[in-house]
Amino acid sequence: MKHFLSILFLTYFSCISISAQDRFFYLGQPYTYKDSVLLDHSHLNLIYRHEFRQNTMSQPMWSNIKIQIGKKVIKQMDMHIHICNLWRKISEESPGIIPNKKELALYGDCNHPYFSEVISFIKEDSIRVTCCNFLLAANYSPLVYYELTPKMDWILLNDVDTVAGYSCKTALTHFRGRVWKVWYAQEIPIMTGPWKLCGLPGVILRAIDEEKTYSFECTEINTTPQLIYDYIPTTVKYIKRHQYLIYEQRYHKDPQSIRADGIDIFKSDQEGVKKIDAPWQILYSPIEFE
Repeated sequence: MKHFLSILFLTYFSCISISAQDRFFYLGQPYTYKDSVLLDHSHLNLIYRHEFRQNTMSQPMWSNIKIQIGKKVIKQMDMHIHICNLWRKISEESPGIIPNKKELALYGDCNHPYFSEVISFIKEDSIRVTCCNFLLAANYSPLVYYELTPKMDWILLNDVDTVAGYSCKTALTHFRGRVWKVWYAQEIPIMTGPWKLCGLPGVILRAIDEEKTYSFECTEINTTPQLIYDYIPTTVKYIKRHQYLIYEQRYHKDPQSIRADGIDIFKSDQEGVKKIDAPWQILYSPIEFE
């Protein structure tokens, strides 16, 4: 197969990075890929609105994520990256085509860097997590780790609600430092959900952590079969999950050292463009603490 160009992400994500300082600091860099492999065909596709808040008073940063459910794999991805990858495949036949910024803006204002793509390998009972890189330099190598599919102890609750047109029951679990309340639809008997949440007798259509820092809500469900591709990064750095957590924490405590990696960082405000020299920190509130 032909190798794909690596410039398509850059224009759009540069626009996001200067729109708001918080979004700039939380924005993970997209990865470039060299090839694609067909993994499976989906029989169910779900779109979620994913929100992240630095604190209960702040406006959420958000993005849409897509889950494609097949017989072999379940793929979950940030929609910005998903759309850009599709555009790349189109541009292979029609060089010069770039993503439409207005279209991409419909999928949110920020892709949180801990989450770029999650693929669950059903037969192997394992998952692969591809994380964006905080580095601002030209080489956007994603950080990738594997782990066994997490097992969760669920407490079933009596609350009921309707999500995306489906009647849902509720459940509670403590998972890696956060307490999650979820709404699951037994009418769709698939034991999966957003992020790594799984293990209930129905797909999870809504999930909110106790502190309301992270939330996922399904907004669209369709059964049109789709191709599930695995996009092969041009370069990749394989790590362990605990190594990523250390990396993520270090970034929040000393973002200059990781974000810049020796190059200068500038910010834009009412006083113009300034070089950032003084050290700073970012509120550390990860989706997984342990």
